[in-house]
Amino acid sequence: MCVDFTDLTKACPKDSFLCPRIDMSINCTTSHRMLSFMDAYSRGHPLRLVNQMFKDQIGRNMEVYVDDLLVKSGTLDQHLDDLREVFTVLRRYQMKVNLAKSSPRPLEEDPTIA
Repeated sequence: MCVDFTDLTKACPKDSFLCPRIDMSINCTTSHRMLSFMDAYSRGHPLRLVNQMFKDQIGRNMEVYVDDLLVKSGTLDQHLDDLREVFTVLRRYQMKVNLAKSSPRPLEEDPTIA
């Protein structure tokens, strides 16, 4: 059996959401001493809205790759403020963080990073 999906493809709306490049997100963290990695999830919100939710923070104190959040700061005090800001947004949108897939340690204390 052979099926031609040409008409179906034409009928489907095009998705203009571009997948971010992970290398650009990583390069934006090189000057920061404090990094927290978080894996966000939600039952009610499409994860593509994460970019819209954190539009005021992306590039400033965090990077986003699909559902992975990376909070970046230069000092511990600033990092705590940045995390409070992130958690405020997460609560507003009723999103959760998978703690088993998250790492809140300072970069210099992480033995896995050489």
